[in-house]
Amino acid sequence: KLKTKEKEEVFVYQLEPSSETAYEGERIRLKATLSMNYTGTMKAKFIYDGIVDKEYEVPMKANQKFDLYHDIIVKKSGVNLWKVEISAPKDFFLINNELSCFIDVKGKPRILAIHQKEAKLRQFKKAVEAQNISIDVRGKFGVPDSLSKLLEYDALILADIPATLLTERQMSNIKKYVTEYGGG
Repeated sequence: KLKTKEKEEVFVYQLEPSSETAYEGERIRLKATLSMNYTGTMKAKFIYDGIVDKEYEVPMKANQKFDLYHDIIVKKSGVNLWKVEISAPKDFFLINNELSCFIDVKGKPRILAIHQKEAKLRQFKKAVEAQNISIDVRGKFGVPDSLSKLLEYDALILADIPATLLTERQMSNIKKYVTEYGGG
């Protein structure tokens, strides 16, 4: 009988973000699932735009998966490519030592806030802007008349606005904005 020895191997099973879409400035958690067929230590690097963001030293047990988490703040609009690369002193196949994932980053979130008395939202506006969120504050007649104008915003706040101030068209557009387009 021939005896064969299994070669030492480390590999990345998966790399996935907590969300595939995000806004500029939002925190995202990357999860890398790692494994090796012997007990030892591997190094794992999270890389963005060709630059190492963080490197970890990960103690591993033979034939067990390990989830490594890395929190990031996305800063650039557009498609962001993140990669995890692993290495260990003993490793036979290098091709399975890296994986990539994409995060579609939108610009800052935009909110439209409507109040009968615009001035009552000044403090709220300051607090929202401190969170790196764009907010437009308008008075009681500031609700857009078209759905396309509403869709320019990620959220709509109607504060102290009675339904009698809205036209049927505005109410219909708000309903579509929420139910068909996921506006909040």
